[in-house]
Amino acid sequence: CRFRGFRFPDFCPSAFTLLVKALRSNPPFSSLRCRFRGFRLPNFCPSAFTLAEVLVTLTILGVVATLVIPNMVHRYNERVYVTKIKQVHSMLDKILTYAQIEKGPITTWDIGNNNTSQGANKIYQILRPYMDVSKDCNNTLGQCFSSNQYKLLNGRNAWFSPSNNTFRTIMLKNGVAIGFWSDGNTNCRKNSNTRCFNILVDLNGSKAPNKAGVDLYDLMVFSGVDTSSGLGYLNLKKLNSISCNKQNTDNHCGIDCWYWVLYKGNMDYLRRDISNE
Repeated sequence: CRFRGFRFPDFCPSAFTLLVKALRSNPPFSSLRCRFRGFRLPNFCPSAFTLAEVLVTLTILGVVATLVIPNMVHRYNERVYVTKIKQVHSMLDKILTYAQIEKGPITTWDIGNNNTSQGANKIYQILRPYMDVSKDCNNTLGQCFSSNQYKLLNGRNAWFSPSNNTFRTIMLKNGVAIGFWSDGNTNCRKNSNTRCFNILVDLNGSKAPNKAGVDLYDLMVFSGVDTSSGLGYLNLKKLNSISCNKQNTDNHCGIDCWYWVLYKGNMDYLRRDISNE
C-alpha cells in the first residue's frame, strides 16, 4: 500500500470503500446501509416513501376527511338557506306592500272562507300579478311541493300536507314553492292585528330534505304591520325557542324557525339546544 511514504490508492482501498463494497454485497444489512460515520449514502437510501408509509398517510387523511368534510358541507348548506330566507322574506314583504298600495288594506280583500280552496284561490288571484310564477301547480301532489311526507324538526311527521285542497300552490322562477291558505274574511277583519292567511314556503321546491326548520316554513300574514318587529306584514311570532328546539314534541316544531334565522342569521338550532335562549 505504501512505498517510501507514498500511498497507492488503486492497490490499497480505504476502510470506507471496503465497507461500502461489503454493504452492497450484503442486502440483509440494508438497515445499516443508510449512514456511515455520520455520512448519508444515497445509493443505499432512496428518498421515496415505503408502501406502509403511504398507506398510513392515506388512512389518516381519510379519517380527517370523514370528520371534516360533512361538517363543512352542512355549514355551507346552512349559509345558502339563510341567504335564501332573507331574500324570500324581502320579496314577500314587497309583494304584500305593492298589493295593498293598489288594492287597499288586507282587511278589505275578499279572501273567502276559512280553510277552503275558494279562499286560497282568492289570495292567489290577488297576489299573482306581483310574483314571478313559473308553474301553477294548484294543489297537484309532487309538482311544486314534495309528494313525500314532510318531517318536523323533531323527526315526527308534519301535521299538514301541501297537497291538501285547502292550499293553492305555485312555483316561482327562483325555485321556491309557495302555498297559500286562507283564514277567511271573518277572522281577518276582527281587528287591526289578526291573522288573515298563511304562506307556506319550501325553499327548494320538491327537493330534499323537506323538513321544517331547514327548507320548509310557515309564515302568517296579519292584517296590520308589526312595526316593532321590522318584519312588515309577516308575523314575528317572537323568537320562539320552544318551536325551534329539536327535543320539543310540539306539532309546529321547526315550522316557525324562519324568524330565528332572520334575527340570528344562523341555523344553530339544528346543532344545539336553544331552549334557554
